[in-house]
Amino acid sequence: MGDEQSKYVVVEFADLQCPFCSYFNKNAFPAFTNEYVKSRKVRLLSVDFPLESHPDAIRLSIASLCAGDQGRYWEMRDSIMNATSVTIKAIDEMAKTLGNLCTGL
Repeated sequence: MGDEQSKYVVVEFADLQCPFCSYFNKNAFPAFTNEYVKSRKVRLLSVDFPLESHPDAIRLSIASLCAGDQGRYWEMRDSIMNATSVTIKAIDEMAKTLGNLCTGL
């Protein structure tokens, strides 16, 4: 996310089922992107880092990467991070809402 010519790059490692990552996404991420990414001060790279302690984290990562293949990574990531439930059915609904062809994960 952001300008490829930015002088600085911030790399984020996130587990899409992690409550702390979700908290950051809801509370700090919007301000960070507005202040630094949209102003072209930094470019943000997000690396999915599913933890073993979160049983659906790998499927969530696959869903977001599949959406990314269709140019919709950030939308899917936001849908997952802001969801109250991350069941497989919920992931399929998010994918359909975004026009994502990757369902049935």
